[in-house]
Amino acid sequence: MTDSTNDPFSSKMAAFAATYANWESPQTVCLTFDQDWAPDYMLSHVLDILDEYQATATFLATNPSSQLSDRALASGHEIGLHPNLAPNSTQGDGTEDIIHRLRKDFPNAEGTRFHLLGHSYRDLMLLGEAGFHYDVSTFRFNCPYLLPAWQADLGMTLLTYCWEDGYTTNDAYLTTVGSIAIDTPGMKIVNFHPLNVFLNCAQTAHKSAFQKAVPDMSSSNKGEAMQYRFNGQGVESVLREFLNLLNKREIRTATLKDLTAAYRDAGA
Repeated sequence: MTDSTNDPFSSKMAAFAATYANWESPQTVCLTFDQDWAPDYMLSHVLDILDEYQATATFLATNPSSQLSDRALASGHEIGLHPNLAPNSTQGDGTEDIIHRLRKDFPNAEGTRFHLLGHSYRDLMLLGEAGFHYDVSTFRFNCPYLLPAWQADLGMTLLTYCWEDGYTTNDAYLTTVGSIAIDTPGMKIVNFHPLNVFLNCAQTAHKSAFQKAVPDMSSSNKGEAMQYRFNGQGVESVLREFLNLLNKREIRTATLKDLTAAYRDAGA
C-alpha cells in the first residue's frame, strides 16, 4: 500500500490498516469475552488459558468480579462494559443508571458491547457524553474488509466483530477453528463466552442443559458445572486451537482499547 493521491488512506492510516486491520496479511487479532454473569471459576479458567498462550484480551463485564478487577487487569487485559438494557435488568434502570453502576466496579472502562447487541443510537449518544471511546455492538460473521468507523457526533469509534462462539454453536458444524476466517483483509475481532469455554459447548443444547439444571449460575460451583462439560470438539477446543494458530503464525493479540487508540492516532 503506497501513499499517493489515489490512495484513500494517509500513510498513517495505511500503517494502521496493515497492522490492525490485516490489510495485506494477518497481523493482529482482538480477542473478546462477554462475561454474561459467568462466575469467577469460569473466568479463572479462561484466564488460565490466556496465560498459557500469552494472549491479551478484552473482557466485557456484566457484574463485579475479582477475577476481572484484580487478576485480569494485573495480567494486562482490558475490561469494558456489557450493559443489559432489557426490561427488568438486574444491572439497573435505564442506560444512564446501568452505565453508572457498572462504572463503579470498572471505573477505567473505555468501551462497551451491549448484551444481545440491543441498543439504540440514543444509547450510543449517552456513552459518548459519558466519555466512552468505542462501542463494539455490531456483528458480521466472517465479513471481510471491516474497518473502524469514527462517529464525530458521538466522539466515539464504532467497531464490528466478525466471529463469535454463540453463533457457531447455534450451527454445531461451525464449531471448529476453521470457521474463523483469519486470512481475509479487515479487522479480526472475535468473541467468546466464558460459560461456553468452560463447558466446551459444541452446540447450544450443551449450554441450555446446564442453565436448566442450574438456573442461578452465579451460585454454582466448579464441580457441579464440570458434570455438564462436553468432552468432544467444542468451544474451548476452538479457543485453544485458535491461540495455537496465532502463536505459530506470529499473529499478535491486542485489546480493543489498543486498536481504538491506534485508529485515532492514525488520524481518524
